[in-house]
Amino acid sequence: MNDIVLPDHPAFYRLNDIQRSKLLQAAEIWDAPAGAKLYHRGDSGEDLLFLLSGRVEGGAHSQSDGSRQPTATILLPGDIWGEDRLAHPSPLAESLYAVENSRWLRWSRETLLNLMTATPSMRRALEPVRGRDNQHLSGLASALPILESPGGRRRSFHPSRRPILPGLVLCLVGAALLYFLAGKTDSFSPLLPMAAVAIYAGWLVYFFISRLLTVYSIDADSVTLRSFDWNSFSVESQRVSMEGVLGVETEQRGMLNRIIGIGTVTVRASTANLVFKDINQPWKVAQKILHYKGVISARSQGWDKERVRRKLEKKGFSESVPILVHAPPAEKGKKFGANGDIRFRKSLAVLAGKLALPIVLVALLFVTMHFHLLPLKPPIVLTAALMILSWCLYRWGAWRNDQFILSGGNVIDLYKKPLGLMETRRQIELASVRNIRTEQKGLLAFLFRFGNVVLTTNGEGADSVLAHVSRPWKVQEALYRRREEHIRYVESARREQNNEEITRFAEALDQIRAAGPKRTDIFHSRLKKCRTLK
Repeated sequence: MNDIVLPDHPAFYRLNDIQRSKLLQAAEIWDAPAGAKLYHRGDSGEDLLFLLSGRVEGGAHSQSDGSRQPTATILLPGDIWGEDRLAHPSPLAESLYAVENSRWLRWSRETLLNLMTATPSMRRALEPVRGRDNQHLSGLASALPILESPGGRRRSFHPSRRPILPGLVLCLVGAALLYFLAGKTDSFSPLLPMAAVAIYAGWLVYFFISRLLTVYSIDADSVTLRSFDWNSFSVESQRVSMEGVLGVETEQRGMLNRIIGIGTVTVRASTANLVFKDINQPWKVAQKILHYKGVISARSQGWDKERVRRKLEKKGFSESVPILVHAPPAEKGKKFGANGDIRFRKSLAVLAGKLALPIVLVALLFVTMHFHLLPLKPPIVLTAALMILSWCLYRWGAWRNDQFILSGGNVIDLYKKPLGLMETRRQIELASVRNIRTEQKGLLAFLFRFGNVVLTTNGEGADSVLAHVSRPWKVQEALYRRREEHIRYVESARREQNNEEITRFAEALDQIRAAGPKRTDIFHSRLKKCRTLK
């Protein structure tokens, strides 16, 4: 691995030396002899490959005589394969073959997602950059769906702006009627038509604020809704994985919605229902979600088939197969503990709010003593200031010991009072969590970017709340990712057991086939003797 350097490819132009080193350390190195098949048609193939040496070709089908159709893909040293499928993964429509002895670097889609989520600068360096004529200049051909803003993802959209025009028409009609009424009656002010304009302007402010704070996101892995609730003055964020989508419904109420082409899309899921209101062409959005839902089923089948085949190849059931030469070490980031734990604390803004008044009191005491505003002696002022500062130190210790730990497949709410006065520990299993949403209540929470993460578990128990965490949308994303990783780990263990059974069955079948001709001769000789005796 030390003798391999990340090549100078347009996709990596904007990466610095540190980012290149991280990307190279996360790569696997594979070798394949001539004639080996890298991927079969129907495999998930959610990987990014960089060919270091050799030649790889792809064909759509294999003919009955074993030959391939005209080559659809040709990879030479320095070429990248799979970058256009990162944002829109789907089962492979062609197989890949090593025409010559080949070596390549491989990054799985999940590895790239985790790497670019943990390193925003690398994400920005790998984003596609295109020229005026839409020519690809640098970065990957397609951007991965990485969380980049509060509740936002790369392919996100807002409610439609089309209601503005009908509202303007109604405003003008109302202003004209009021103008006509004011001209006919002297008791009304000539400024009466401005009431319609004022109402329209107020509605327009309400409309734009709601639209700005409402974000709908759809990608190959999940559906996300971020909405603003005026009643509680809070921002909520909900997310449903594509695997959990049960159905999609569209609705267009009223003649006006049909004329301007807006409507509502409801995403039915086992955990929660997401309602996309006032969106353009709702039927197209529903088709896109259903398309991703169908693709995720095909991707799952491709994963299963690919895992079973790789397992059989390791057991020697195929002579010419790709070989894993080098695998990256287990990742342990600086923010993770010894067991891969992630720790979250309450926002510093919450601590600052609790310490603001005591610090102001201490300042007032010293100002009072300095300017002799009150007959307070310095020892009294110093004693009071030390007591207040001791209380502030206690509050800081309490804030520091109040943390949420994401460990394995569990969320741990741990709180320790300073001086060992009390300790509480509450554990929630992520597998039992049905839904994870965020809340940002009040203007201060919105400005200082903190809020609550609400975990809805199975059963009729109360929701678990991770209160006042900083950037709750990032905590939500981390919880979702860890929950999906835990579920995939459990499913992988189950599939691994099934693969072992399939492998043992294949070995037994191979033994039967190896002994087949001899047993057939014995059977025919015994049958001949029976016929002779008769």
